Amino acid sequence: MAAKPRVLRVRERIRDELASAITTRLSDPRLAGVWVTSVDIDDGLELATVRVRHTSTDAAKPKEILKGLESAKPRLRTIVAASLGIRKAPDLRFRWDDGLEKALRVETLLEEISREPRAK
Repeated sequence: MAAKPRVLRVRERIRDELASAITTRLSDPRLAGVWVTSVDIDDGLELATVRVRHTSTDAAKPKEILKGLESAKPRLRTIVAASLGIRKAPDLRFRWDDGLEKALRVETLLEEISREPRAK
């Protein structure tokens, strides 16, 4: 089922506001280089799942970044509520976006398969 137009608008506004807030309003060094890849929100606008990435590929980064985002969650919710003009912002759940790693892994596997000698 397609998302409602209002949900789509709110989702994009939340993504834009969070991306801006993380880069300009928060001073947590764990969040330097973090960008918001997507936001999914339920139809009731109560829960938003925020997917994030980092410019580096350091394997230890995701845990530290997610901890930093969790500690900044109250401030981020306040920023989102103010920008949307609503009293209660949706609860924010932060998730690491590992889509790029998965795509690179598939590409590597396909290259390995193409290099294997073919059995007759």
